[in-house]
Amino acid sequence: MGSPLAMLGESLRVDLFSGCPIRTLKLRAGEKSANLCAAGQRSPCMSLQPGETAQCGLASAALRCNSADGSREFRRLFVSSASPFQVEPIFAAPGGGTTPQPLALSAMEVTEAGKGLRVVATLAFDDYVAGVLAGEASSLASGAPTQ
Repeated sequence: MGSPLAMLGESLRVDLFSGCPIRTLKLRAGEKSANLCAAGQRSPCMSLQPGETAQCGLASAALRCNSADGSREFRRLFVSSASPFQVEPIFAAPGGGTTPQPLALSAMEVTEAGKGLRVVATLAFDDYVAGVLAGEASSLASGAPTQ
């Protein structure tokens, strides 16, 4: 790893929702279309036009995504867009975590992980640091000073 200044402009792969199996992912394209593709896939990607949605979950030995335009199966799903798209997880186990507010991402990879889905997001380094700092700051409580 280079110096801290060399990290600017680089991206990180971040495992989201680790430890909480995801049953279903709801996706919504943002201002630009979102492409749902598979590694080494010869057929065209599934495309969500701005505002369109898809729901992806496990189906036998593959990951199945359903949208208004149809259904596609993937072994390894890559989602990307020129503008952020929304991702909302639905967790597999009751009480396995609350469904957070939808996340805005520009790229992610989804694979099968045991009884659920694994989501790995690609984030710009500065976006990752800003998110971590915002999360840490929100957990700080202003209380009476201790001596």
